[in-house]
Amino acid sequence: MAAYEKSRVELDRVTGETLVHNGIDIADAQRGQVTKMPSVPGTIHVDQAIRPSEEMTPPPATTPPTPQ
Repeated sequence: MAAYEKSRVELDRVTGETLVHNGIDIADAQRGQVTKMPSVPGTIHVDQAIRPSEEMTPPPATTPPTPQ
């Protein structure tokens, strides 16, 4: 499966279809405004991202043992 996906990406790169297949509009980039969100596989949209209040809290810091 990995080899297949790499081949698909390489085909898009060689044929110049990467932006089209990922739903990226170059005219939006030129204007500096996004009118349609890209649909890049393996990514999440901002509205699906974890909000700061939902983030996992980091584990408490531990202190190394003191040598004796």
